[in-house]
Amino acid sequence: MAPPNEYADQASGVASDAADVTFLDMALGIAKNLRLLFFVPILAGLLALGSTYLIKPTFSARTVILPPQQQQSAASLAIQSLGALASVAGVAAGVRNPADQYIALMQSQSVEDRLIDTYKLQEVYKTTTQTAARRALEANTRIGAGKKDGLITVEVDDLDPARAAALANAYVSELGQLTKRLAVPEAQVRRQ
Repeated sequence: MAPPNEYADQASGVASDAADVTFLDMALGIAKNLRLLFFVPILAGLLALGSTYLIKPTFSARTVILPPQQQQSAASLAIQSLGALASVAGVAAGVRNPADQYIALMQSQSVEDRLIDTYKLQEVYKTTTQTAARRALEANTRIGAGKKDGLITVEVDDLDPARAAALANAYVSELGQLTKRLAVPEAQVRRQ
């Protein structure tokens, strides 16, 4: 075991070594590594710039709609008519207001299948089945409602900006057609 003052001598030696480093020593250390300090960041920046040209650009289209303030009976009838089957499938889970109902209708399989057929998305996404194309469409689509304003936002990502905009607008169009189709049977029930 070493005497206590030996450790004190070692600690003072480290402190004296640190005090011996001058500005000139630091400048010489930087000068020796100047190439490394200059060229590595430049090379990394050029590699990052080059990689941006290899990635295909993705365009996002956004459509915002205002759902009716009153609960439309056609949309609520569609969700309620699904009953227990919808809750098992997770479609009606958490449907509390008209915005949630419209979102559930836009995310329905019938709307997605019509979009896939209309825009030939199986070819675009290079899939062999309708189900795989539906999954790819769902991965590229975000539909949500604002918590404060209640506006429904539909966002679609695609490699083609025109197709992204057309798909976002087609979701709203298909929602309108679906609610009209649902309103006709409801009107017939009211007449009887």
